[in-house]
Amino acid sequence: MKPSLSRKSISVFSVAIIVTIMVAVFSFSSSTALAEDNSVSVSVEDGKYILSWREYSADTSSFNGYVISVDGSYTYLDGYYFTYFDVTDLVAGGGEHQISVYASLDGGLQRIGSCLVKVIVSLDKARNIRLSSGFLFWDKVNNADEYLVFINNVLVGRTDEEKLYADDLLSTAKDSVIVAIIPFSDSPYHLSPAPTYQTINLAKVIEADLNFFVFNTKDGVVISWQPVGEILFSYTLTKEGETISYGNVTSSTLTFDTLAEGTYSLAVFGEDKVFKYDFGAITFSVENGEVTYD
Repeated sequence: MKPSLSRKSISVFSVAIIVTIMVAVFSFSSSTALAEDNSVSVSVEDGKYILSWREYSADTSSFNGYVISVDGSYTYLDGYYFTYFDVTDLVAGGGEHQISVYASLDGGLQRIGSCLVKVIVSLDKARNIRLSSGFLFWDKVNNADEYLVFINNVLVGRTDEEKLYADDLLSTAKDSVIVAIIPFSDSPYHLSPAPTYQTINLAKVIEADLNFFVFNTKDGVVISWQPVGEILFSYTLTKEGETISYGNVTSSTLTFDTLAEGTYSLAVFGEDKVFKYDFGAITFSVENGEVTYD
């Protein structure tokens, strides 16, 4: 299927509002289960799917525990006497799931009841947006059927591939554009996430790698680099491909007061009255409150 291009002035914010409404509507459905009887039911508690059932009370002398079947796949709970179980991992991925509960007896299984649960999940966000050879590229999002692509808040195309030819769309742009991508699924059980934004620098730049330093202080994680004349710096901080922070600074120091554990990359650019610069990037990790980098 070829990507379709459009210059319709549909803003990414309008789509985000629609996505928010969809989440509000479908979140209610995700907490409901259609039970065949009152013996088995599923409730949603703090994002967890909790299966509950009627206690088995007949012939307890041969009772060995319970067995849960999800879409025909069995989980054996030997020696388990509670009447509830977290089935979040068993119904992960979204969709309708047929769940049955059995009592495990010496002579086999005795059915207690069944229910149908509808699980609705959000797609992952698009990651690692980049421009190469006239194409916008990004990483594949599982269960996404297509992607909505915005440039400077205008919908410019939708595609079922992880790329979109954008050279003609960018031909009239000046120094940079803001690209936003929203994964979309045809399934009612997969909701679109919030847009992923990425600033794409179009101007030819001078590469001048700087030395970066990362360290902990009482105020947070501090990243610094050598000063370079009267430069306006711009930066993008990403964590595992997702943009965490970006902006412009006139100093050669940045402080981030709350960084969760993980691996980060900071890319720094700059410009003066004549040139634009690519000052390189540094990758560092935060673990147990400590910062490490090569």
